[in-house]
This record gives sequence, C-alpha cells and structure tokens, in this order.
Amino acid sequence: MFNSSFIADKTQSSSSQFLIDSYEQFLSEIREDVNEGETSEFLSEDFQEEFQKLVARQELDQFSAKNFYWLNLIDSLVDTLFLLEEGDYSAESIIEYFEASEFLGFIITELEMEQSPEEVINTIKEIQEFQIVSFFHLQLSNKKWNPSGPVAYRPVPELGEGSFGIYLGKNNDFYPLPENIEASVLPVIKYNPLDQFIHIDLEGEILEIRSVEIHKNQFNQSPVLLMNAELYNHSQKQILIDKFVKANQIISELCPSLYTRLLQFTDYVVPLETEELVSYSMKVLPKHSMINLFNRDLVDLVDDLLHENGHHYLNGLLEGEEELIFEDDEKIFFSPWRRSLRPIRGIYHGVLTFYWAYRLFKELSLSDQLSEYFSSEEKDKIYFRLLEEEFLLNACQEELDKAFQMNKITDYGKSFYESIYEELNEDRSLCEKIESNLDKASLDKLNSLKQDVLSKKDLQA
Repeated sequence: MFNSSFIADKTQSSSSQFLIDSYEQFLSEIREDVNEGETSEFLSEDFQEEFQKLVARQELDQFSAKNFYWLNLIDSLVDTLFLLEEGDYSAESIIEYFEASEFLGFIITELEMEQSPEEVINTIKEIQEFQIVSFFHLQLSNKKWNPSGPVAYRPVPELGEGSFGIYLGKNNDFYPLPENIEASVLPVIKYNPLDQFIHIDLEGEILEIRSVEIHKNQFNQSPVLLMNAELYNHSQKQILIDKFVKANQIISELCPSLYTRLLQFTDYVVPLETEELVSYSMKVLPKHSMINLFNRDLVDLVDDLLHENGHHYLNGLLEGEEELIFEDDEKIFFSPWRRSLRPIRGIYHGVLTFYWAYRLFKELSLSDQLSEYFSSEEKDKIYFRLLEEEFLLNACQEELDKAFQMNKITDYGKSFYESIYEELNEDRSLCEKIESNLDKASLDKLNSLKQDVLSKKDLQA
C-alpha cells in the first residue's frame, strides 16, 4: 500500500520529538527567567514566591500532556500581564484580546455588570494565579499539599472533570463530587494523593472526598476512556464503553498502521453528549480528545478517533523549528468542507487532518474482514465516505498550489501535501472501482455533494 511521507514512521517520530523539544525549551526559558530574578509588579507576592518553588520541581523535568498544559497556563498568564503592562485598554479591546479564551464569557458578564476593564483583567489574573498553583499540586505532583488557605481549582472539562467529579494526579484517580457542590470552582485546603483524599472548603464546612475505583475502559493498549464526570452515572454508560472498545478493536485489527499512530498520539478520550459538537481537541493539551459518543454511529466513531488524533499529530509537527506555513488571517482559499473561504491555516490543516479519514476508509474498504464488524448499510457508508474525502481533498489541491505560489506554504509544508496527492493519484483506480459498485442512493448523494461544492466554489470565485 502506498504511504505518503506525511504518514511515514520518520514523520511520526519527528512529530513526537518536536513536542518534547518545544516543552523542554519553554521550561528552560521560564526557569532561566526565574533564576535571573525576574518579577512583575502585577503578580501577587505569594504567587511569585510559590511559583519560584514550583518551576524548579523535578515533576516538570519530563514531558507529559499535563505538564505541557501547565506551561501553557503560564503562557496565558504572560498574555494577561502584557495587557496589564500596556495599561491602555477598553472593554472592546479586552473582548477582542480574549476572543479565543475560556474567559470570554466571564469577561462579557462582568462588563455587563459594570465592572471596569481593569477590575476584570485583575480578576482574570488572580484566577490564573490560583489555577497555576492548584493544577500543579493536584495534577502534576504526588506529594501532600496543605496550603495556608483555600486555593481555587477550576475543573478542566477536557480532562473529563465536571459536576460529578474530578480526575487528579498522574494516575487520574477519580474523586466523585456531591451534588451540592458548584463545580466551576473548588476551594482546596488539603490534598493527599497517597491516601487519596481531598479536602474542600464548602462555605465554611470542610468536606472530605475520597477517590473511588473507576473502570479503565480500554481495549488492549487503547487510549483510556475517561468517563466524563457528568456521565459517570449515566444510564448509557456501558453502551458507550462497549462502542468505544469495539471502535478500537476495529482500528487495531483492520487498520493496524493507523492504530499504531493512534496509540502514539492519543492517550485519553473524553465522551461528549451534545448535538452541537462532533469532536474537538486542544493544542495546549496533547493526547486528549473530546469525542461525541452519543449522536454518532460506529463508522463515525472510528473516523472521529483518527481525526482528532490527526490534529495531535499535526500539532506536534507545528512545534518543530521548520515552518509548514506562514499564517495570516486572509480568507482567500475555498474550503470544500466548510463551503466557504478560509485563511491558509484553515485549508492546510483541513487537508492534513481530513486525510486521515481518507486513509481510514481506504484501509477499511480493502479489508476482507469488513463484514465481520459492519452491517451492509455501514459498509455502504464506508465506501461513500472514502469517495467523499477523495473528492474533497482533490478539491483543495489547486488552493494549496496557489497558496504555495503566494509563499504562504514552505517547501517543507508542500512536501507533505504533495505526498498526500501522490497517494490519491495512486489510488484512483481503486476509487473508480468502488464508485462503479456504489449503491444508487449513495451515488446520488455523492453527485449532489460534488455539485454543491463546485457551485459554492464558483460563487466564491
């Protein structure tokens, strides 16, 4: 089977190493700044004293997804400090500055309550200080923690945390929360990871919460399914687990090369229950994927697992010193997935992440075990999805070539997308054969999709 350079073992190793190198370099820079005595008048003395101790701790010496996330909490605090140091800001500028931040909703609410922009920014800074300290002690350290007073911890949904519980420590020990706790902020006064309990100040009442055993929902060496805290007692919990296990089994047995890459770049999957979202992941939290297990069938699930894994894979490559693209906000490239104009980042990332769907459905289509796992309707969907992604990827080639000519894609970045199109060309006869055997409903749907994409592209021209 043809392998593009984008999926090659060497590229896989580079992606993993680039992420580690980026982490180590950032940590080294922070430690150097601290050792040189750099301080900020805008940070509390207690935080700066604690931070100096934390950043030197050996728990940070090795890369991990949570360690990487913690460094990005610091990076976000630095952004806030920059705004404070500038001193010249308005409500509009704050909203624009934090547009992509988790704080946007909070900012808008506070401003509507007539809080001054300066008060809002200082509140955000205090929240960030608390989270940096509490996240380190609760998630990165295996030592007892007895702060002098309550320290606010904000549960992280992307770690599976929420109103029913939190996952703490390197082993993701589960601590169920009682229903009367407001899970957005937990004032922690004591944590003992060895004896596995945490004390929370609940309006003056000290509440002790002990960890409970929770099933490690895995198939062999698959990513761990972190049962989203809201779903911990859900009636469909076992159905979700069974679906997740089966999806991993399918990829493992029918697409072993893809499964190798899944294991390399995805450690945890957090289920989503929403009609609005299919799946997502965050660049600041590698190896964690949030995936809708409720409103998606088995074909969708194997696709979603590899799609988010593809984002992790690409994010690693983007951490390398050699640029893939030169980003800007100029929306001039037609995306067949969104049927609209996108900046270079959108079109380039689209090709390199949706490629995994094409590769998945190609390998499934070629498997002689397909009928053992999928119904005839599901097999028809697999064949359709292969042809759909082939068409959508091909619809981007002209756009990418145009971007390269405009110096928005580097030679290095071009090498990856060109290798993908080499693979598509190599597979043309396979796709033609599958299309000739497509059922009428799927063929009509495919032709309708093609017409829709081409007509929308003409309108954007």
